[in-house]
Amino acid sequence: GMLTASRAASRDLRSLPKLLVPRAYPGLSPNFGGMYRPVAQASYVIDQQMWGARRLPRRAENLLFHLFVAHLVFRLARLFVPVPAAFWAALLFALHPVNGEVIFTVAYRATQMAAAVGLWAAVKWLESPKPPVWGVLAAYLVSVMLKEIAVPIPAIMGLGDLALGGWALVRERR
Repeated sequence: GMLTASRAASRDLRSLPKLLVPRAYPGLSPNFGGMYRPVAQASYVIDQQMWGARRLPRRAENLLFHLFVAHLVFRLARLFVPVPAAFWAALLFALHPVNGEVIFTVAYRATQMAAAVGLWAAVKWLESPKPPVWGVLAAYLVSVMLKEIAVPIPAIMGLGDLALGGWALVRERR
């Protein structure tokens, strides 16, 4: 389940800075499988303030994140394959049933958000002749603070650079 700092914190915007402190997460320990995800926690606190217990707006947010990630999948894929193939890859990603869980289960928003921020960083790095290095680094750090699945993103970016012919060639082509 979703790890929350406390019930009171999940309802009070003034508690947002406290979510950055690992002590705010009871049971946070490698021995207990605790997770430190302050950015995801902050999104749940903000949702609680905006929507209360209503599920529909939260699911709509998840759907919007999913559509944005599908768009980023398209942008990333078109760097490596023709546009029609990139379109079909993104469409398959968008409509595949395995992604239903991250759309309809609010607690899985961290996955969508980490994918959105991390893929944005990868796309910016690979598309730009002069990538915004500090922006990409900041996006990477935020994605890791959303969910640990974002850790390999720099490796993906490096492999993408190699697949596109290395940094110098990629930068010259654009």
